[in-house]
Amino acid sequence: MTSLFLRNIRSKINATFIVLFVLLPIRPASADLVIVGEAVAVISGDTMKVLWTGGIEMVRLADVDCPKKGHLHWQEAKMFTEDQTIARSVIVTVKDVDKFGRSVGEVFLDDGKSLNKALVKNGLAKWTQKYLDGTVFSKLEREARGKKIGVWQK
Repeated sequence: MTSLFLRNIRSKINATFIVLFVLLPIRPASADLVIVGEAVAVISGDTMKVLWTGGIEMVRLADVDCPKKGHLHWQEAKMFTEDQTIARSVIVTVKDVDKFGRSVGEVFLDDGKSLNKALVKNGLAKWTQKYLDGTVFSKLEREARGKKIGVWQK
């Protein structure tokens, strides 16, 4: 009787470990993981898909918030990101993985410039400090506000 009870407990424990193993992320969220690949799709101004050796990665740009679909300037932000990235090499420095499983990071274009900063500079995104050094971002946002461009137009 005791032996049967122990076997049942062992099988339940083993099943639990198997389920946990399957549900754990394949790639752990590690700070400053670098993804080098090609931008293959732009979902919105601040979200894209990148093809790299690990597969297709959904990437959310860190510390920028572009207008959502249907809002003023959302198409402009999306088109800007497409023009800068599609079929071009990008480097993503991943800072985190968000609740939707997207890698969150700064995207650098093949000319070395930051897409995150370019969006803020052109008034196509608001700066939201969480991961990156805000000194440059706050300056770029102030300048875009002063010029009343993009999301800062009246």
